[in-house]
Amino acid sequence: MKKIILMLLCLALIPFSAIAEVRLGMSPLEEAAFIAKGEFSAENAFFSPYDDSIYYLQNGNVIKFDAEINDYITLYTLPEGSRYVSISADSDGSIYVLKDNEDVSKKSSLILLANENDRYIPIEYTFSLAANDLNALNMDYSSYSSTGFVLFSINGETAPVQALSVFSLAWGSIEGYDEVIAFKPGALSAEVYSLSAFADTYGYINESGIEFAKSIESGALLSPTQASLSPSGNTLLLLTPFEGSTVLYAMDVYSLALQMVYPPDDFSGSASWTQDDQILLSYDNGKTETLALQPFESESWGNSWTSDWKSADDGWSDFENGWNQTDESTLDDWS
Repeated sequence: MKKIILMLLCLALIPFSAIAEVRLGMSPLEEAAFIAKGEFSAENAFFSPYDDSIYYLQNGNVIKFDAEINDYITLYTLPEGSRYVSISADSDGSIYVLKDNEDVSKKSSLILLANENDRYIPIEYTFSLAANDLNALNMDYSSYSSTGFVLFSINGETAPVQALSVFSLAWGSIEGYDEVIAFKPGALSAEVYSLSAFADTYGYINESGIEFAKSIESGALLSPTQASLSPSGNTLLLLTPFEGSTVLYAMDVYSLALQMVYPPDDFSGSASWTQDDQILLSYDNGKTETLALQPFESESWGNSWTSDWKSADDGWSDFENGWNQTDESTLDDWS
């Protein structure tokens, strides 16, 4: 009984971190790409921090503004019949394109245009769910960390939910693209769920996928609706709905460890990355301030108010153990 009371009290305290009205702003690289996209009237653009070149997606064409020669080059023409929504590139000049298939019976994919001596070899990594049940919304990749993310919309029983994939390049192949992450309220480490486990034989969402979507809808699982990759590529800033509010998380891309980001109580505005991986808070009234992230602590609460509780109550460690062992059905009862 004591454990249950402490758990409920803890859940009641969590929304205090989400009182502030917070939006996700653009990192310096995202802002540069956004400006380039508008100037070129492209569907998407990517600004390369290595050589100041810009990669564009325009009408199925991959176009590069080569800063060295100060000219535009069409590098590759993608097949018709799909919507290409995001582009990124790495230091070797290989290109990453997110494809959202317009044919709902077919599958969307992440396309790697591998640069082989200025020839581009397409390698397509298809997602397990058909486009009828999965829409690819956004993608970013950092060659500094060789990791990136894809933001999806997955059809649930009553409404679409959003989910995030964290992928990486290893030995020339993309890994993790067919997985999504989610986390339980109070947990400080994300869990990985296989998209293929959510698909039936024909690629349509099955009962496991519906249950996953229901868990997000009910709040038993938390899933980000927006993401921003830090300039170093090591950390994701995640905007996550929770009980009618929005919570800001930072996540280590390697360990999937999480920490909650706490804006001041009077904050209303946007949170974004600075060039040195700090978080810039931009108030609606024009004021700005920066927050430095703490070291990641997986499966630990690790914030100031829990430290006070730990010292005040010898039973806190028992509660932590109970929380880590709580199953999803119990969480459903609280939602």
